[in-house]
Amino acid sequence: MRICIIGDCGGHIGCIFDGKLGPHEYVGAAASSPFEGLEGLCRLAKEKTGRELPVYDDWRRMLEETRPDAVAVDSIFSHHAEIARFALERGIHVFSEKPAATDRAGLDMLERAAAASEARIFSMLTARFDPWFYTAKRCVESGALGELLLAGGQKSYKLGRRPEFFFQRETYGGTIPWVAIHMVDQLLWLTGRRCTEVFAKQTTRGNGGQGDIETAAAILLELEGDLPAHINADYGRPQNAPTHGDDRVRLVGTKGVLEVREDKVYLIDGQHDGREPLPLLRPEPIFDGFVKVVSGSHDPIYRDCAGFSACRVCLAARDSADKGTPVQLV
Repeated sequence: MRICIIGDCGGHIGCIFDGKLGPHEYVGAAASSPFEGLEGLCRLAKEKTGRELPVYDDWRRMLEETRPDAVAVDSIFSHHAEIARFALERGIHVFSEKPAATDRAGLDMLERAAAASEARIFSMLTARFDPWFYTAKRCVESGALGELLLAGGQKSYKLGRRPEFFFQRETYGGTIPWVAIHMVDQLLWLTGRRCTEVFAKQTTRGNGGQGDIETAAAILLELEGDLPAHINADYGRPQNAPTHGDDRVRLVGTKGVLEVREDKVYLIDGQHDGREPLPLLRPEPIFDGFVKVVSGSHDPIYRDCAGFSACRVCLAARDSADKGTPVQLV
């Protein structure tokens, strides 16, 4: 597969070099804005592939000239949708950092482009490929929890000093679409339910003078089948914490309770008392998942791999937090 890369902003782009399927040829890199320095990406590409990564000064020209099979998009977040649309209209598969779009108009445009294209789009919703969440998914599918009654999730990061494009809603998109989206996707994916209504609150307090960055958000969701769900997302993790993130999920069912915490899965049901973690199942690397999807795979792990549903819920939650009212999704 011939692959181009646009940007180096989100933190997940390195996974394009970690797959086991291939071979892949990395035929070009370009930035879409002044915020996207490519030096680190070029060093990583050389380290992983042993070859220099050609750099272009215009991403559109790069795609037109190289005609890659796929493009990995890691631009400033407000550019994701336009770059992906441009590629899809030219039959180029898209492996995009999340969120798929930072506004509803962009998401609508992107969904139309995806529907009209033979190419596929795959969002870097990396939590699906963490062994602990993958194990939780398989556990739910086994019926161990019975009928689900409640779902909850947490995504917590260290704030640190963020790149300048984070400081403005126009280019960042918001903490709910950037941080909470992982847990939104997890709850939709783990439960197999669609969100019908969302209500959220958020704050920018304590962001260290970093513009519009929201430091914390609480989201209440109504999922299909009268399933209540909740998510908290924040940048409040202390700098001396042993890990950058603290991701958690809790699912309550009629037969048991499942918790994901500290990269382990705990189950309380008729056979497990919740004191010892379950053995972890290990999915394939996320980029191999992308390769399989563009080759026609229908494994359930790739349900809504474009990330459109999670993105639409997050944009609705952000609107709810801005307006102070619930938002229905139809």
